Amino acid sequence: MTSHSFIALAAAATNAVPGFDVAAVGAPQRMSEDWLSTAVTDSAGRRFTVRGARSQTAGLRMAAELPILAALRTPPYASKLPFAVAKILGSSQSLEGQPLVVYPELPGDVLALELLTRDLARSIGAALGAIHELDPALVTDLDLPTEDAATIRTRLLAEVDDAARTSRVPSSLLNRWEQALEDVALWQFAPCVIHGDISDETLRVAHDEVTAVTGFAGLSIGDPALDLSWLMASAPEDTLDVLEESYAMARTTQPDAHLIDRALLMSELALARWLLHGVRAEDAQVIADAEDMLTTLARQVGDDRPLGRTSPVIDTGWEAGWNDTSDEPTPQA
Repeated sequence: MTSHSFIALAAAATNAVPGFDVAAVGAPQRMSEDWLSTAVTDSAGRRFTVRGARSQTAGLRMAAELPILAALRTPPYASKLPFAVAKILGSSQSLEGQPLVVYPELPGDVLALELLTRDLARSIGAALGAIHELDPALVTDLDLPTEDAATIRTRLLAEVDDAARTSRVPSSLLNRWEQALEDVALWQFAPCVIHGDISDETLRVAHDEVTAVTGFAGLSIGDPALDLSWLMASAPEDTLDVLEESYAMARTTQPDAHLIDRALLMSELALARWLLHGVRAEDAQVIADAEDMLTTLARQVGDDRPLGRTSPVIDTGWEAGWNDTSDEPTPQA
């Protein structure tokens, strides 16, 4: 990482916004395999973020997110969200030929899980509930993906089958997942608008409140449990009750009885997905990490323990390494 990279990014940003006057380039500055971002200050002392894609995949995600962000800032959606989303002032191309965007700096700092309090968990629950209450027309008007319960269940069954074929997943976990996927009661739910990529990197917080949400490229209509799954795996257990309560209060209809069961299932299946990524990429380190985490999970839940609430045992930092959607640094396993 060099200061020259960030200065070059800021210089390229002057082509994105007419009259954009960069007076200073500084922290926070972040670089990953897919993203590069820097804070800049103009001559009036206003702060902005310049974010550029560094790969074709990241560039496609950035392009997909632009119309979503624009829609979220218009009525009736903007008034429904209790947090800020990026206001894109302009876009251009970086020196690497990939897109970049400029937007006013978002309030707050990236969520640090070790600092997750009950009050902050309550705010996160309310923020997720607000997203899930958005009119589905937001998704359909933008021609974004839509999945019903049956389609989601079929897709997850296929992932479990793929994971089983690696012969690297403990049989107790395979049995646990298959039983949950075959339980018809778990899959009686109403799909809604979901964020799709909720993590510590996509939540910005200050003073125990969610101040901004990023990473909307995965917006779709799907299972609300997906947005809760990362928290079920990672959040301190003593915060989960207030998170669930505030989430339910933010919904106009009572969440289905098996929402948390599916969230836990999805958090566990994320490890199988990580294993499959390693196998397909022929990455021995990723495979070994996934096997270690699957072994830990199998030991935690036990052979006969039904799917339900369990203490967080999954470190999801590895997922950002292959699905980085934020301005923040890629966490390490």
